[in-house]
Amino acid sequence: MVIEQLKYHGQVRPLVDAMKTAYPRIKASSEFVEWASDEFAGDLMELMLVDYLETTDSPRPDDTQFLDRTTFLLPWREDWLEWFILSVMRSAPSAWQVADFSVNPGSEDWMEKLARMLLEVVASQWREGVPLSRGLLAWHKWREILHEQVTHNLAKLSNKKRKTDQLSLAQYLIPEVRHLDRILGESFSLLGGEPYIVAATLELIPV
Repeated sequence: MVIEQLKYHGQVRPLVDAMKTAYPRIKASSEFVEWASDEFAGDLMELMLVDYLETTDSPRPDDTQFLDRTTFLLPWREDWLEWFILSVMRSAPSAWQVADFSVNPGSEDWMEKLARMLLEVVASQWREGVPLSRGLLAWHKWREILHEQVTHNLAKLSNKKRKTDQLSLAQYLIPEVRHLDRILGESFSLLGGEPYIVAATLELIPV
C-alpha cells in the first residue's frame, strides 16, 4: 500500500531508490512465493521508466544508458518500450475513429488498440499535471475492467439465438456499473485494500 500511495502522489524517485535497495534481499529470500521477486522487479522497472520519461528531454526506446540501468532486473519485452514510449510521448492523442474499434472486438489487435488509446488518455492527463505514476495505476485497472467487460459481453452475445444481434461500442469502451463496482469492490478484501488504485481509477476516468 505504501508503494501505491507514493505512486499516487508522484513520488517516483524516492520510491525507485528504496525499491532498488530492497530488491536484492527480496530476490534472495525464501520467504515469498516464487513469482514475488519478478512482480516486484516489474513494478520497479515501470517506475524507473516513469522516472526516465520525467527527467529526459528526448527519451528513446533504444537509449543504452537507460537500458543498462535496468539490466539487473528483467529483460524488457520485445518492442514494448518502443510502443509505450511513443504512445506516452505523442504531442496529442491519435485521431481515433469509431471504425478503429468496429472490427473484431476483443481480438488481440483490438485490445492493443484499446490499451494504446487508454495510455494516450493517461499521457494527456500527465501533460496537464497529473503524475504519470498515478495515471498508470488507473491505466492498469481500466484495462482489467474493460477486458473482463468485453469478454463477458461477447460471450453473452454468442449465446443469443439471433446471430444478427450486435453490441454497441459503448458496451466495449465505457465501463459498465456492474463490472466497475465488482472489480473495484474486490480491491477491498480481507487480505488488504487498494484505496489508491481505486481512487486513481475513478477520478481519472474520462468523462
